[in-house]
Amino acid sequence: MTCGDYIIHIDNAEDGDKFRIIYQRYSRLMIYCAKKIVNDHHIAEDITQQAFMKVIPRLKTISLEEPEKTKNLLITITERTAIDYYRKEMRKANSISLKDIDSLKTDSDMLVLLQSKKQFINCRIFIRKCLS
Repeated sequence: MTCGDYIIHIDNAEDGDKFRIIYQRYSRLMIYCAKKIVNDHHIAEDITQQAFMKVIPRLKTISLEEPEKTKNLLITITERTAIDYYRKEMRKANSISLKDIDSLKTDSDMLVLLQSKKQFINCRIFIRKCLS
């Protein structure tokens, strides 16, 4: 999305101008922060779009005169959005259905399933470290 695509979600011109400045100053940083977590540029761009949609309702509380505070807020929103994405994907990848269990025919199939669960647990540990 471009900056103009977000403007239609903003009620007044003053907030629109503020959003344009925020977008120009911080969009690359937000993509960088998301990419550090998901390791994929295209997904990081999608996460940044979601993060910007979360910023819009908070525009009234954001002050351009406090750039460090604004930067920290945007990084936090982006990182939390990326972590939420990562959690969702890990749950999706590691969910086990009855059909999956019925398809286990050998011990090696069970080992593969257990290894994927171990990766899920490692993901949870990684997320906790990111949040602390």
